[in-house]
Amino acid sequence: MKTRIIGGLLGAAVFIPLIFAGGRWLSIGLLIFGLIALHEVAHMQQIHRYYDVFLPAALALNAVLVPEPYDLLQEGLAPLSVIHLAVILLLIGTVRYMGSLTFEDVAVLIFASLYIGQGFHAVIELRTASLYVVWFLFIAIWSTDIGAYLVGRHFGKRKLAPKVSPNKTVEGACGGVLIAVVSTSIYAYFCPEVSSLIKGFPIVAVFLSIFGQLGDLAASAMKRHYQVKDSGNLIPGHGGILDRFDSTLFASFILLVWQTLPF
Repeated sequence: MKTRIIGGLLGAAVFIPLIFAGGRWLSIGLLIFGLIALHEVAHMQQIHRYYDVFLPAALALNAVLVPEPYDLLQEGLAPLSVIHLAVILLLIGTVRYMGSLTFEDVAVLIFASLYIGQGFHAVIELRTASLYVVWFLFIAIWSTDIGAYLVGRHFGKRKLAPKVSPNKTVEGACGGVLIAVVSTSIYAYFCPEVSSLIKGFPIVAVFLSIFGQLGDLAASAMKRHYQVKDSGNLIPGHGGILDRFDSTLFASFILLVWQTLPF
């Protein structure tokens, strides 16, 4: 537990200033996080041709993750064109490294670029819209984690997804949603701007909590598939970037879509 607390504090010391800074600094920081997460996926998939395989995937990740005002690599190219170029380069790699780089490896790398890139891209877009909005997102996510853990530990009986994450319970999941609604409501009380900036508040808190937990379960299913405990070991007591931001990659995109709905 001590290691986990220290790891969490170190992670917060890096991440929170990036959120306050926003703009190019946040984009650079999340691109670095995204590249580490992409490497974690490549490692789980046991892709070893590092530079000439990882670099095209990193190019695709950059195209998805970094908004145009902060991007220095694409030079006006449409993100889809850059992703297509990355696919072509990776498929050429399946010819050059026949037997050690497969079509499945290429599919996993491109999938990871989209999954990780769009999730972090949504965080940047939400921060660009308002600091209040992005803090609403993380308060919903973090309070869900705390609520699900505490309620599940003391009252959990029915397993939520035993084959994927045996320790999670239905009661814990419901407790996470409840605590998320309460926490975001308190936040909105002290920051009245939230009510006008976020549509359908506090209903959206329920969706963010649910999708955040689904993101956590999806990451657990991925690790079950690869038979690993954590996606990486970057953060002491927390695992890798994917372990720490699995909920964010789902919830951030949901909030971004929610904010664009015509109501």
